[in-house]
Amino acid sequence: MEGLTSLTSTYLGCTWLITCASSVKRTMTRTRDSSRSTSNMEEMYKKAHAAIRENPARKPVVKEKTPVKKRWNRAKLSLAERKNCIAQKKASFLKKIQAGDVEA
Repeated sequence: MEGLTSLTSTYLGCTWLITCASSVKRTMTRTRDSSRSTSNMEEMYKKAHAAIRENPARKPVVKEKTPVKKRWNRAKLSLAERKNCIAQKKASFLKKIQAGDVEA
């Protein structure tokens, strides 16, 4: 594969062929080196089916606690909360008027 890519790159002047070939080679070595081969897959499935035959009852999967999603917008206020907010603003404004900071 290496001779073909160097020949192609010199002939066409393309560098992307070299990177493509190297990525394919890297991927193929990962799958070849891993423990997943046809004989191992067959053994793995046989073990799994044997374990299922021994105990066919489904085991419940314990899930980790899901993280609380972050709110990006403010939560809606209830009517009482809105009225309270307006009352606070009104009281603050009236206090400023009595102090003489703001002209009415």
